[in-house]
Amino acid sequence: GMITGTPVQKTDVISYTVTAKNDVDETTRILNFSVRQVAPENLGFTDVSKVYFTGEPLSLVPAVTGLVNEWTVEPPLPAGLTLDHVTGQIGGLPSEVAEEKAYLVTAKNEEGEAQTSITFAIARAPPKNLDYPEAVPAYAKLRPVQLFPTVEGEVNEFKISPELPAGLTFDD
Repeated sequence: GMITGTPVQKTDVISYTVTAKNDVDETTRILNFSVRQVAPENLGFTDVSKVYFTGEPLSLVPAVTGLVNEWTVEPPLPAGLTLDHVTGQIGGLPSEVAEEKAYLVTAKNEEGEAQTSITFAIARAPPKNLDYPEAVPAYAKLRPVQLFPTVEGEVNEFKISPELPAGLTFDD
């Protein structure tokens, strides 16, 4: 007589008659219930950093209890980022610096909604992977040298330490 399982289909209120009997007699109970979708609950994002960088992939995946039919975010996300309206994932490549701001993410269905706020900023990416691919361990005296750097990201200035040998210059 135990009722178990996970309902997968919405229903209007239905009357179910349950009968328990033995060889002496029987008893009945009428159960009236419906199956409906519940409002989303417990919406959240884990591992949200305070700062993300321009040009670096960003992916924030929501966790939520219940079915979601619609996702929204306010105010609009920084340039280069989008909200996936099916999964609620926030992702992309931030393309512009943005001040720290709170974004209100809402998960909705016909029964209600759940909201959470995430706060982050977009900063200019630091330079990385500085290299001089043409560099060799030794250079001949009185022969010209030209070494061009490669680097990922924006650079405002270069510095070198200690000073280069006489005859070589460093363009900063």
